[in-house]
Amino acid sequence: MSAEEVGQIVNKSKFTIYRMARNNQIPHMWLAGSLCFDPSALEMWLIKKQPELAVAARHLMMAA
Repeated sequence: MSAEEVGQIVNKSKFTIYRMARNNQIPHMWLAGSLCFDPSALEMWLIKKQPELAVAARHLMMAA
């Protein structure tokens, strides 16, 4: 998933998502120079970090 897609799901700008990744506040990986997100890792992170975002976590699984 891209930073823009993640931002839409968690209601944050893609720039905020990039900043969170740079500060290791959100699970991410770099593939060929592009910031990418694993939907299953994000789902677990969302559920642990902010249980009220469990609905957003379900959207991640549907997007995968």
